[in-house]
Amino acid sequence: MMFNSFEVKNGKFRLILNQGFNFLVINLIAILINRYYMRFLLNNYLNVDQALVQLIKYMKWRKSIGLSKLRDSDFPIEFYALGALFQYPSDRKGNQCLYIRVKYVKRVPEIMEVLKLFFIHRMRQIDEQSQGYGWVLIFDFNGATISNCDLEFVNFLINAMCEVSFRS
Repeated sequence: MMFNSFEVKNGKFRLILNQGFNFLVINLIAILINRYYMRFLLNNYLNVDQALVQLIKYMKWRKSIGLSKLRDSDFPIEFYALGALFQYPSDRKGNQCLYIRVKYVKRVPEIMEVLKLFFIHRMRQIDEQSQGYGWVLIFDFNGATISNCDLEFVNFLINAMCEVSFRS
């Protein structure tokens, strides 16, 4: 019964998108693959109207930062070589893992905007690899000191995780 109800809501959701928001159709292809589409509905307890609002908010955020155009080659090789943020092997339940070594994260005002985009880019990559089943973020505080404490960056990470994972 739940599946039939979902299909009806799914159809209504698609109809609303196709009728009223044609400018989003190109970007929707990436979201509709696998379980992304279903995540909006499940996150909103199958409330189609709330899911639509959340989807539009997410699409506008994606477009505002150019998320779909970001590539690995857009970032300095030093970001990768440093090893502050990388994909870790899956956990016992098969969840994709993203690993952050906090001791390598320091506030350098000249590169903060690029660093933030790099974190968003990597979170989006692992989110897509998880195919909508969720993923794990691991913070490694080994060797971290007070110089690694940047509350603005922590606030950014929390907000970025909420945006990337479609939470409102």
